[in-house]
Amino acid sequence: MRNKKYDLFPFIVGFVVLLIITVPYLYAFTAGGDQAHFGGFLFNPLDGNTYLAKMRQGWDGSWRFRLPYTADPGEGAYLNLFYLTLGHVSRILHLPLLMSFHLARWISSVALLWMLWHFFGKIFQKTYPRRIAFVASTLGSGMGWLLLPISQFTADFWVAETYPFLSAYTNPHFSLGLVFMLWIITPNDERHNWQTYLKFGGVSMLLSVIAPFGVVISLTIIGSQWLCQTIRNWRGHRNYSFPHRAIAVLVGGFPFLIYDFWIVRSDPVFSVWDLQNLTPSPAWWDVLISLSPALPIVIFTLWKTRRKASAPDVLLLWLVIGLTLVYLPWNLQRRFMMGLYIPVSGLVAWSLSQWASSVAKNYKFRVLGLFLLILPTNIIIIMTSIFGILMLDEKIYLSQNELHAIRWLDEQTDPEALILAGPDMGLWIPVYSGQRVIYGHPFETAFAEKEKETVQLFFSGKLNVEEMQALIDARGVDYIFVGPRELLLGEIDLSSIFSPVFSNEGVTIYDTVSSVP
Repeated sequence: MRNKKYDLFPFIVGFVVLLIITVPYLYAFTAGGDQAHFGGFLFNPLDGNTYLAKMRQGWDGSWRFRLPYTADPGEGAYLNLFYLTLGHVSRILHLPLLMSFHLARWISSVALLWMLWHFFGKIFQKTYPRRIAFVASTLGSGMGWLLLPISQFTADFWVAETYPFLSAYTNPHFSLGLVFMLWIITPNDERHNWQTYLKFGGVSMLLSVIAPFGVVISLTIIGSQWLCQTIRNWRGHRNYSFPHRAIAVLVGGFPFLIYDFWIVRSDPVFSVWDLQNLTPSPAWWDVLISLSPALPIVIFTLWKTRRKASAPDVLLLWLVIGLTLVYLPWNLQRRFMMGLYIPVSGLVAWSLSQWASSVAKNYKFRVLGLFLLILPTNIIIIMTSIFGILMLDEKIYLSQNELHAIRWLDEQTDPEALILAGPDMGLWIPVYSGQRVIYGHPFETAFAEKEKETVQLFFSGKLNVEEMQALIDARGVDYIFVGPRELLLGEIDLSSIFSPVFSNEGVTIYDTVSSVP
C-alpha cells in the first residue's frame, strides 16, 4: 500500500505544469495593449489559427468542414468535428472563440495530468518509479537543445503530440486524444459485460473523431497485449481468451476512420489536401536525440536485465509499436509519434528502479542528472515564447489596424466573399471573418504552392493593369486586402483600378466590382 503522504505529489506537479502552460498566454494577451492583438498561439501559430478557423465554421452554424483556406472548398465533409463542436458551444454560450479554445486546452490538460498519474499507478506498485515517470512525462523532453548551436531543430522542439507537456501547451485535441488513448490501454481488471465494452467502444469512437491515429496505436497495443498473453496461456494451460477489448475498440473507432479514408479518396478537394498533407517522420538520429537520454537508458537497461527482470508489457509494446509505425512507408508516418514520450518516460523510471536494486550507488544523483537533461528543451521553448511576446512578433500578433479591417469584412461584406490578401494575412482572415482566401496555409489551401505563387505575383507589382484585372476576374475575387504585410511583397497601387471601400492608417480594402471610372 502506498504511503498517504505522497497523495499531494501529483497535485503539486500538476499545479506547476498548469502554471507554466498558462502564464505565458496571460502575459501575451495583455502585452499588445492598444498596439497589437494577440492571435492566441505561442507555439506553431500556423496550425493554431487553422483550429480557430474550424471553430469559426462551427460558430457560423456548420457541421460540415470546408477547407477555410481554399478558394473553392466544395461542399465539405464531417471532419474536424471536435473544433466545429467547440465553435457551436462558443456561439451558444456567447464566448469568444479564443476563450473557448484555451478553456478547452486547460481542461484537457487537467484531464491528461490526472490520466497520466492514474496510468502510471496501474503500471508501478512502488511510489518512487511512479513519481519519476509522472514528472518525466509531464515536464520532460529530449536533448535537442544540444544541437541548437549548429542550428538543428530536432523533433522535441516541434512535434508537440509526442510530448504531454507540449501537447498541453499547444492545443486541446492533442491532450484529449492522449487521455482517451491512455484510458483504452491502461491495464485494469475489467469485467466481461456489455457495459464495459460499450465504454471502450464509446471512448474509441470519441478518439477516432479527435485523434484518428490514436485509435490505430491503441488497437495495435491492446491487440499485441492480447496476442502475447494468449501465447503465454496456450503454452502453459492451453487456455484461450477472446479479445473483447480489442473488438470493442475496433467496432467503436474504425467506422469514422473508414469515413475519413473514403472522404479523402473520393472528394476532389479533400483528395488534393490529402496529397499535399505530407508529415514524414524525422530521421532516426533525430528521433533518438529527441527521446534522449531516456531512450538510450532504457535500451541499456533492457539489455543488462534481459534475464533478470521484465519491463512492463504495455510500456514496452507501446515503445516498440510506436517506433515501428513511425517508419512505415506512407505520407502520414509522423502522426504515429503521438504520445511516444509517455512509454519512454515510464520505461526510464522502471530502468532507474532496476539500477536502484542492483548496480546504482548514487540513485538520487542519477535521477537528478536525468531531469537536468530532459528539462532544458521545454525551458527554451517557453523562453522563446516570451521573446516573441516582447517583440510583438507578427506571427503571433495582428496590428489593431489589421484586426479592424478584417472585422469590417466580417460585418459589412458577404460571408461567402473571396478575399485576395498576402500569404501571411491569408492565415488570419478566415479566423476573424470566416471568409475564403486564395492562399493561407501550406496544407489547407488546395494546390497550395500554385496559389501562393499567384498571390505573391499579384502583390509583387510586376503585373500590369490588364493582367491584374484578368486575374481578379478569372478567380472571382470580391475584395483585395492591402496592408503592411502585402506591401512587403512589392510596390502596388490599386487606387487607379479599384475603388477603396475601407481604409485606416495601415490597411486599405478594395471592392473589385466597383472599378474606378
